[in-house]
Amino acid sequence: LTDGKASVGNDTTDSTLEIRGKTTGYSSVDFYSGSTNEWGIGKDTAGDFYIDKSGGGRIITILASNEYVGIGTISPNHKLTVSGNINITGSGNGIKFPDGTTQITAADGSQDCRDNNGFAGVPCAGCYTCNEESGVCDLLGSECLVECGEPITDADGNTYNTVQIGDQCWMATNLKNSANGCREEGWGTGRWCGWHGGIDHGDEGLLYQWSAAMNNAPSCNGAGVDRPACTTPVQGLCPVFWHIPSHDEFTALEREVCDTGSQCFTDFLYDESTIGWRGSDESLQLKASPFSHLLAGYRSASSGGVYEWRGTYGFLWSSYAQDATGAWTRNTKSSGQIDRRPMSKIYSLSVRCIKD
Repeated sequence: LTDGKASVGNDTTDSTLEIRGKTTGYSSVDFYSGSTNEWGIGKDTAGDFYIDKSGGGRIITILASNEYVGIGTISPNHKLTVSGNINITGSGNGIKFPDGTTQITAADGSQDCRDNNGFAGVPCAGCYTCNEESGVCDLLGSECLVECGEPITDADGNTYNTVQIGDQCWMATNLKNSANGCREEGWGTGRWCGWHGGIDHGDEGLLYQWSAAMNNAPSCNGAGVDRPACTTPVQGLCPVFWHIPSHDEFTALEREVCDTGSQCFTDFLYDESTIGWRGSDESLQLKASPFSHLLAGYRSASSGGVYEWRGTYGFLWSSYAQDATGAWTRNTKSSGQIDRRPMSKIYSLSVRCIKD
């Protein structure tokens, strides 16, 4: 002790309290209960600051090399790394992210959807929507949380397997929901649906006129490669949290199964002018992939509606209408290319739903 300054392990010091260890040892203060070392605080041989509990390991670590802080770990790899659960109590505002638009409230773990001025309306992620009264994101429904690969059920009680293809989650079979009574609608109304030839063909699903599949919703499309889905997707007759795929979502699927490198981007364009058979063997790739396309044929737009092409072609509606009379489709076969073109909305085609 010199001039009111204390030193442990050193003869002189400029600090109020200085503690030095051996050259190859720790500089630490240890707290004992009787003969038991309960707690330690100091610097280890690597120069890292730590607080630990005897028998419990490191509580806090600050790495000297990069100033990373660890709680419950001796090897933090970010500015803050926590091993274990974080429990925030009280009524504070919790954790707020740097963009100032999203935070987690301490009270219940809900995402806050108020902006910096306290007004609700910040978009919620995934399966949540902003509750304007509480200012937090509410779960839309437990069905939304179904993981891709798990089965889903439509309003008619039909169950479908689901498959992941690239960034998209698709139904593995064709839609067969008629819960809105579309089967009873006359063929001439544009809202007919039914089995090919009036015979139940199982996973091939029902054939739908476009307005029936869309449940009378208006047309929509995505915005190209950056956002293939519609801003507000059309559920149509799909299960809750699923929708009729847009023209651009089909393009994304085509590019995903295409295996000709840069040619894929030329063959499958995000436009509304390229029509006809495209690609090389994408129909075969879709058949071999988990999508497993089904060749259910169609009911034609001719007088009375003739059933044709079952076992040869599989036609699928998109949510995007070319005009008042036609909507974009995809047509697959057992091998070879994929066809894209608008078809009369009076045709009855298959529907394959995609997850929101």
